[in-house]
Amino acid sequence: MGAMKTALDVTLSICKNMRPVVATAWQYAKVEMVPPMTSHMFQGSLGKSIETTVGGATDKFIGGLEQKLKDIEAARINAIKQKEAALKAAAEKIKAAALKKAEEEKRLEAAKANAAAKQAKEAKEAKEAKGAKQAKEAPQPAKKSDPPKKETKSEVKAKKGTTKSQKRVPPKTKKKAKRTRRKVKRGSPPKAKK
Repeated sequence: MGAMKTALDVTLSICKNMRPVVATAWQYAKVEMVPPMTSHMFQGSLGKSIETTVGGATDKFIGGLEQKLKDIEAARINAIKQKEAALKAAAEKIKAAALKKAEEEKRLEAAKANAAAKQAKEAKEAKEAKGAKQAKEAPQPAKKSDPPKKETKSEVKAKKGTTKSQKRVPPKTKKKAKRTRRKVKRGSPPKAKK
């Protein structure tokens, strides 16, 4: 496609540039090169009809070349648009598939949640029914609540001793540094023996 377009473009530019040159050459030939007895024929109505025919054919040829170039350019633009449309359609298809997948996941998640809620409700109802059944079978007499017992000191200490976090750790004391003779004396260092 590219080579054909280039060839047509070159041919068109040559034709457009050659037209005025050929027209000037025709005018010169009409006056200078035509034999003396036939000059009336080329400058009369027959000459004008030849000029219009050749000019029309030239215009059609140039117009045809221009139209071919326009068609090639339109085909190139159309191919680009089709590619863009195909890419857009593929992107929309992927997006639609992703949305469908997300909807499916939401639906499955909702179904799981409903099943879990239903199962919990059934378990609760079964528990209530079991509790009601036990209450009917063995009614228990109401007990008087006893006043709270006072705990003795040994019980309180036993409770505190059982947990590690409440265990009391004695504070660490600093160890006194040893006093050396040098520190006591605080004099100059001993001299070396000679």
